[in-house]
Amino acid sequence: MDLAVIVPPLPGGVWGFIGAFVCLAVALTLLLVAVCGPLFGSMTEAFFLKTGKVFYEKCALQLTRFAVLVGLAAGLILIAAGWLALRRWFPELLEPPFGMRLIFFVLVPGMGYGLFLVRALTWKGLNHLPRTRFILGLLPAALGLAFMIRLSLPLEKIRAFIDNPGSASAGGALLEALSPGGNIGSALAWHVGFALCTGLAATAIFGAWYLFLRRNREDYGRDYYVFALRHCALWGAGLIVPTTVCAGRLAFLLSPGDPATAFSWADPTVLRFACTVVFSLLAFILLLVIGKSALPMRRKITAVFAGVFFLISFFGQLALFHLTVTLPPPGV
Repeated sequence: MDLAVIVPPLPGGVWGFIGAFVCLAVALTLLLVAVCGPLFGSMTEAFFLKTGKVFYEKCALQLTRFAVLVGLAAGLILIAAGWLALRRWFPELLEPPFGMRLIFFVLVPGMGYGLFLVRALTWKGLNHLPRTRFILGLLPAALGLAFMIRLSLPLEKIRAFIDNPGSASAGGALLEALSPGGNIGSALAWHVGFALCTGLAATAIFGAWYLFLRRNREDYGRDYYVFALRHCALWGAGLIVPTTVCAGRLAFLLSPGDPATAFSWADPTVLRFACTVVFSLLAFILLLVIGKSALPMRRKITAVFAGVFFLISFFGQLALFHLTVTLPPPGV
């Protein structure tokens, strides 16, 4: 079976390649924000419960509303793109018995979004029960984490399938690759770590964009927005570091390269990864500028460029994974 069964061919030409991955990066960013938004909102509310500082509560409310909007967009994209992809490449997965096994990928996100929507709609009504509201936020966060772990591919099974695809059907091979099992400990930890840190960082970075957009409609005062923007910017900067580390480790787990040249400039994976690090570093620096600024509300352009550089780095990491997976083993 050809590798294109699992990694569909991208559009021809440089611009087609870039366009495909830009669309993929934006769609996956929306999905990760939708999955990790409840967790980041709950983390922010946890600071409110611990310190009693009302700014944390207001920030958690705005981040919750932001995640609800992104979750709606991500859900529509996921349903439409998933259906089209299954119809195009894996039609047998829509038939029994495979169809029932795909319910998880609809049911769990749907339940999580429903609980998160209830939390957003009942926020003010639960002001006198902040701990109950906090627990209500942890439930969709837990479902999102379960969904993320379930989607985290056991990388050694993907690598084994690529090297020896056998005679399995396209849908059956994909479903097997998506199934838990085998020695998934290390690979799964890095994969979940990458997705989790990327989602939390994206929530913080683009949550700051949302704060800029809502400044005039939800006027909580200058001091609040200074605090909230610093909170989002510093968390975004801090989460970029583990995101980059996990991306690098995943690239080398996927790579069939010679261990003797690993982590050296002779390995093409290192050069590709270094390019993504540059944009991650630029986003990290710009976010620190916002986080340390006395007037972060005047850093709109800085926030825009930080988000763009973050997206470019994520786009580069996805491209790195694609090129690494499709790279033939040495000597082939």
